[in-house]
Amino acid sequence: MAPPGFKMQYDFNSNRTLATVLPIVKQLEKSPVVGYIEDPLVLSDVEGWRRLRAQCGVPLVMHVPPLGGLQEVVQGMADAYIVAEYCGGFGDALVRGLAYGKANIQVVVQLTGGTLAKALALHLAAVLPTAAHSINLDDQYEEDAARQRIEIVEGCSPVPEGPGLGVEVDEAVIARLAQRGPAEIPRHLGKLRLPDGHVLYTASIPPIDALTGFAEGTIRGLSFEVWNDDGSEEFARMYGRVEEDGSVLE
Repeated sequence: MAPPGFKMQYDFNSNRTLATVLPIVKQLEKSPVVGYIEDPLVLSDVEGWRRLRAQCGVPLVMHVPPLGGLQEVVQGMADAYIVAEYCGGFGDALVRGLAYGKANIQVVVQLTGGTLAKALALHLAAVLPTAAHSINLDDQYEEDAARQRIEIVEGCSPVPEGPGLGVEVDEAVIARLAQRGPAEIPRHLGKLRLPDGHVLYTASIPPIDALTGFAEGTIRGLSFEVWNDDGSEEFARMYGRVEEDGSVLE
């Protein structure tokens, strides 16, 4: 159960049509925890975004605007726009963020990383007049280069007030992390459970729509998980079969 006032932002990854996503959005609208819907449609579908926005009671957020971020406003495609990550960097975030402020349109600051990334995001959000919230994921990291994490109280974090970004860096941690090699992706398989009980094993994360012939979200009862190499004979056997056949249905 979510506490009162708790909201989530659902990211659809911009890979659906209006006919596919509209029934899903209508179901999500009924939930009190749905605060925003991000990239529900293919980004270039200008008319689809406009039509969905006209029929949707939840704010639509666009992440990487294909026309630069201002023409989308003119076209009335979204209620809020993400700045910073994957869409132009810090300079673009300031330019677009201030422009959105003039247009009275919400801005979502996304900078995923550790405490340093969150600190930068907070400073950026502090100067953007219509900043709604920030997406950081700093709580997903076991180690951090900062000596102290930025606290969250009632869904809010203070803007650090110290020198620079306002957080103290642990130089010993920086030195240790610099000596690490690239992270290795472990051997793994994809497990797609179908509504009839069958399981499709694939070499990695498969394109669900290509495998089923239907857009994501239109088939109820599908579930997917990544099966990392657990050292078992069962994994080794299935891994060998998938290497040989490409995919295995059981």
